[in-house]
Parts: sequence; C-alpha cells; structure tokens
Amino acid sequence: MYHSAWEVGEITDLLRARQRLREAGALVGSSGRGVSRSLYAKNPDAREFEIFWTVPDGRPLGTRPVNLEAEVAQRGVRRCEGEAGAGGSSATQDQEGKRERANAEV
Repeated sequence: MYHSAWEVGEITDLLRARQRLREAGALVGSSGRGVSRSLYAKNPDAREFEIFWTVPDGRPLGTRPVNLEAEVAQRGVRRCEGEAGAGGSSATQDQEGKRERANAEV
C-alpha cells in the first residue's frame, strides 16, 4: 500500500488540516486534480497519508498545484478560525513546491 487517504466534507476542513499538519512539521505537499484538492503528510513512522476534499463541480484535469486560499476565495467561503495567513515555514513551502512540481510532471 502506498498511502492511506481520508476525505473531509468542507474545504475549510482542509485549511484547518493544513494548518495543523504545518504546525506538526508533517506536511510534505499538496495537489489539485480537478475533482479533488489534496494534502500529503507523513506520520511519525514516515508513512505517507493524504487528506482530500472532493470539488463539487470538479472535472478531471490531471494533477496540478493547489492554492487553497484562491480556492476558498473563488467559492466565497469564509476562512476558518485558527488558520494562519498564507505563510508557513519556508522549509514546508519548499517541500510543498517540490511535491507539486513532481505531481505536475505525472
């Protein structure tokens, strides 16, 4: 098995998950596939897992980088409490960027 995945009901749940994963230093990437937006993280045993949200009006587009802030703004959803700004550690952002570029090449 490559990894486990869990679906969340709302995009704000994905924002909250991203914040918690960043705080834990576990977030390793994110991607969008037209029909979903995904976060990737590793548990303490280095096993990768995915948390994803299914886009209600999504169409398969292949894997693309995901910008959750733009997604929330596009859908007119208020940001969730406790979600930090667009920041995050540069190391986490670098890891996310590498993952997004790798996924975009698939």
